[in-house]
Amino acid sequence: MLHQIKHRLTGNVLFSLECASLKIAVEAAVKAHCTLRGSYLSGSDLSGSDLRGSDLRGSYLSGSDLSGSDLSGSYLRGSNLRGSNLRGSDLSWSNLRGSDVSWSNLRGSNLRGSNLSGSNLRGSNLSGSDLSWSNLSGSNLSGSNLRGAKIRAGIVVNKIPLQITGAEWDITIWDEHMQIGCEFHSLSEWFGFDDHRILEMDSKKALKFWRDWKKPLQAICKAEGRG
Repeated sequence: MLHQIKHRLTGNVLFSLECASLKIAVEAAVKAHCTLRGSYLSGSDLSGSDLRGSDLRGSYLSGSDLSGSDLSGSYLRGSNLRGSNLRGSDLSWSNLRGSDVSWSNLRGSNLRGSNLSGSNLRGSNLSGSDLSWSNLSGSNLSGSNLRGAKIRAGIVVNKIPLQITGAEWDITIWDEHMQIGCEFHSLSEWFGFDDHRILEMDSKKALKFWRDWKKPLQAICKAEGRG
């Protein structure tokens, strides 16, 4: 059977192959280093597929089954993965910046080191996933299930993080830790830092920021039972 992978907007054929399934065609395209940028693969069964290093940026993959797939090192920037099944998949070191991954099942997936900045993860199941060293700045995690997710070695979270955007640096408050920009520390460390330690982060700009935000953040953490 002839399987064609088409561009989601133009309808142009990006890759075609006479084979038993679309999954085989997609894997073949990736192995041939063919770009699948902007492809339409909504609702496809791609479970257990080898898509390492693939270029799927801007693709439409909503409602697809990608469970157990290897997407490590792939380029998924701006792609639509809304409602897809990514349970147990490997997305380590992949670029998902600005992607829509809302209401997806990412339970037990490996997102270590991935770029999720600005992505929509609203309502997604991230329980038991590995988010260590991933970039979540500006991402939407509201309503997500993060129970048992790992954000650093030995650090597991169970609560939905509190996210504050629009300031000089994005702020994410986890169960007992907080990330401001690229600085990640325990809450007790943050609120115990002296001016000299804050200056080391980004000179006077960091110190001014911290003097403005320290007390409000302490109040938020106390009210939310964090730390």
